[in-house]
Amino acid sequence: MENIQNNATTVATSSETIVATKSVNAAENAANINNSIQMEEQNNPTVERTTKVAIIDGEERKIVVAHTKYSMELPKDKKKLIGSLDRSKMFSCLYHLAKPEIFWNEGIQLFDENNQPIEIGTKNVYVLCPTAGTYWRVGVDDKLQHVEVHDFQSVQDYAQAVGCSNLYSRGLNNTEKMGVAALATGDKACQAVFDFAKEHNLSASTAQHYLDYSIKPTLVLGLMMGNIPEGVPTLGRSTAEAKELLDVVKEKFKKIAEKRYIIRPINTLLHMESKGYSLLFMKKAIKMLTEMETQTIEKAPNGQRETMVSSILTTYLEKLKSNQEEKKAA
Repeated sequence: MENIQNNATTVATSSETIVATKSVNAAENAANINNSIQMEEQNNPTVERTTKVAIIDGEERKIVVAHTKYSMELPKDKKKLIGSLDRSKMFSCLYHLAKPEIFWNEGIQLFDENNQPIEIGTKNVYVLCPTAGTYWRVGVDDKLQHVEVHDFQSVQDYAQAVGCSNLYSRGLNNTEKMGVAALATGDKACQAVFDFAKEHNLSASTAQHYLDYSIKPTLVLGLMMGNIPEGVPTLGRSTAEAKELLDVVKEKFKKIAEKRYIIRPINTLLHMESKGYSLLFMKKAIKMLTEMETQTIEKAPNGQRETMVSSILTTYLEKLKSNQEEKKAA
């Protein structure tokens, strides 16, 4: 009986110690955060909180939207495009917010939209649960119309919810971007790239190379929003010509025809005006490749393939040119 009482006393003491330790840790974390914030505010006393109006439980509230060092970062290459957004054409989205106490208790610093640290105990602070559709929209929308506030038990609980919710989330891939750009503007070149990539199971990049087409990623994003600037690029090669070239490449390079390592050096050679290589000559040169040459190229490291393709094809192209000149001379 005495042993049972002793064991019970030990368990109770251990539980009290664990609770006490957690309380001490939380207090230390809070103190450390507030000390660093106080030092920051002394160095920068004009810090102002940016607030956002959110509809929470049916009523409008001014809140401080917070993030942590683990939050999703905004892409730097799209900042200039934000100003040209037609907000009336954006889908509505659901914002998921977490209460801040779980982060403060675990010593995780919170920052506002200006990336300024938020002091523990600041009122009306909510941490944005990042999703593909909201991590950037929170800075664009004037009012958060659709909001769910989650009462997570821990940061781990919060993180697992973020992980599960974003499991299959992604942005449009490059082929899909070309398709949206074509639909949004009627651009024929974007449509051709999209169709060629889909039909032949190519990446958008490889499809562009076969069609001899080049466009900046930011321009594609602009086209997706319906913006049509002057001087939009056009195809350098027709779809039919691109298909013929792809078929010839596939005959020789069965394993890597869909990779850019083959078509890119081909285009480089065709663009050398001083050489005057024609598309017809290029297709003939590709057909002249031996099985040993194609196998060597296929087995070579990616960084060496383009140089090898260029060197070997140049040899055959020069032979074809020489034969043509001899025939003319005769």
